[in-house]
Amino acid sequence: MRELIALTLVLISTAASAEEWVVVRKPSDPGQAGLPSILVDSTSIEILGTGIRRARVKTDFLGQRVNVEQFGPRTVSFIVWVNSYDCERQMTHEDSMESHLIDGSVLAHDFPKNTRWYPAPENRAADPTIDFVCGWKPK
Repeated sequence: MRELIALTLVLISTAASAEEWVVVRKPSDPGQAGLPSILVDSTSIEILGTGIRRARVKTDFLGQRVNVEQFGPRTVSFIVWVNSYDCERQMTHEDSMESHLIDGSVLAHDFPKNTRWYPAPENRAADPTIDFVCGWKPK
């Protein structure tokens, strides 16, 4: 009986933490220099009491590249950002980031003292993240 309870708890906690990465910008053609892909974890989007939205965003540098082994072990594979979005003012704020290297190591940075907000990019094709996050409807 204890095993059944333990298994149930593991399954519940795993389901509750499932990520759903949605591609908001596709990468350049494989093997070509160019823009990395941008993904948003749709399960991470939250609306704070102030109306500000927060989400996890992944910039994937090597996801579509071939011959990954040609890069050194300290090469960044992808970065996961936690960003805040002021949809009304069309501004963004970087809260934290994790750089994931191809050797498996992770470098984490929090930006608690960063009070700067940045305007959303004018070229939304280059980074459509704010449009996706601000257009997201809670279930």
